[in-house]
Amino acid sequence: MKVSQPAMSKRLRALEHVAGAELFERSSRGVTLTQAGVQLYSAARRLLRSADSVQALIKTPPTMPVRIGSSPTIAELRLPQVLSELAGGEHALTAELISANSELVRELVRDGRCDLGIASIDPYALYADGLEERIVWRDELVVVVPAGHRWERLEEIPAEDFASTELVQRDPWSNSSRIVTATLERMGFERVPPAAAIGSTAGVIAMAEAHGMPALISIMAARANPEQHLEIRRVEGLRFGLEYALVWAGPMLDLRAEVQAVAGHIMHLPFARPRSVSQSAPASTPPAAPGSTQQSAPEGALPALPQGAPPPAPQGALPVVPEGAPPAAPETAPQPPQQTISQSIQRPAQ
Repeated sequence: MKVSQPAMSKRLRALEHVAGAELFERSSRGVTLTQAGVQLYSAARRLLRSADSVQALIKTPPTMPVRIGSSPTIAELRLPQVLSELAGGEHALTAELISANSELVRELVRDGRCDLGIASIDPYALYADGLEERIVWRDELVVVVPAGHRWERLEEIPAEDFASTELVQRDPWSNSSRIVTATLERMGFERVPPAAAIGSTAGVIAMAEAHGMPALISIMAARANPEQHLEIRRVEGLRFGLEYALVWAGPMLDLRAEVQAVAGHIMHLPFARPRSVSQSAPASTPPAAPGSTQQSAPEGALPALPQGAPPPAPQGALPVVPEGAPPAAPETAPQPPQQTISQSIQRPAQ
């Protein structure tokens, strides 16, 4: 122990003084523990083991999962790739993904039950929940038409015919449903109730095929299911554009490091941009003039803006966009809660 006997004896007496009891029996044969000494020794060993555990915890703190609430479309079609990219980085990632409608996603983030959320933006709504947000994906609602339906022969569906036809769609309280209904009302059309409202895109597609009925779904989902025998059609003179925003509560620098890493990765995707603070409700515009062209962008991406130029104005009805190019529209927002599905995505320890 590299301590002299007089020094050791002094330390033992000091320990007995602090403990207020005789801890050692001294004899010509050596020093042994008294009953009080045995008890103190056992307690000290437990404390030392706890101290070692605390020290190890400080050096390598366990990472809490990043809790992400997301609109079903993004949860199914975009986040798996993003989380895979993060899991393949130098830091291990554990994430809990909750799929819910956009109103519930915002509520989960506001109440601290999720660290981040990806929610559609309703251009007709004014949000007062205090959440920060940044647009990260763009989408469009389109009509998928089964073989043999009268709309299959059309390039675009007349707005009046569309408004008066029963469709299969997701729940009627979703942002997407409200955007379509509100856009038609601004054009002077009253939309009939849906033939069926189903909670999942897969269910909507399945019912459309089984019953030969047109359906209203995300163009992301329509293009993600090329094996489905459904034709994509748009409504004449209208575009039902959606934007999805990353939302979080409070200053970004106050979030956990893991949460900042995930948010930073999403926000630095090439098509992410801030949401305009002066957005107004989508406006209806006539289709593009014959011969006019628009630059295509990757599906879901936001086109690059000139330096200093404001973001495109939100809209519910936009000029015709070439196949493969996303609409330039704002997107869905608050909706009543729907069924929540949880799953874990975890990268194995290195």
